[in-house]
Amino acid sequence: LVHRAIDMKREWLKKTGRLSVGMMADSENFFSQLSGNEQRLCGAVMSVLRAGGQVVAIEIGFLQNKHYYGHIGSFDWDFAAFSPGKVQIEMTIRWLIDQGVARYDFLANATDYKRSWSNLSEPLKSFAVPFGFKGRIYAEAWLPSLKPALKRAYYAMPAAIRRLMSGAQGLAAALIVF
Repeated sequence: LVHRAIDMKREWLKKTGRLSVGMMADSENFFSQLSGNEQRLCGAVMSVLRAGGQVVAIEIGFLQNKHYYGHIGSFDWDFAAFSPGKVQIEMTIRWLIDQGVARYDFLANATDYKRSWSNLSEPLKSFAVPFGFKGRIYAEAWLPSLKPALKRAYYAMPAAIRRLMSGAQGLAAALIVF
């Protein structure tokens, strides 16, 4: 199921022309090795929605101290018109309420669907401590100005153009990281 979730997420990223450096080549192995404890309500959680025996949506999240963090949500693109991701989120929220979990956190990157489900937002704070010349460029130039400017320019392009560019995104991300 972890592999299916990652495959569906990658398909969505490609079809929508989005880039996620968090979906690296070994993501399946990383997420497959996580553990959780249902009795103690902690650790990794997987929520699966099936229709007619077929997996149509999966979410991988984490529970800690009655706080749920929804990390990866994915759905079968063939069922997109039926909003299986929204159905899966609602089912997960209902389960969390039944378990006495106090919060469902969509994490960063506020999108329209996250805003539509939310009743609260928190400003994110971050900091970087550079340990060398490359780190200083990353912390003082890339993070605060170059990366946001490139993201704005990228998402200002029509989705059709972004989809055409999706093949080169992995290579570009690897070059930027190094």
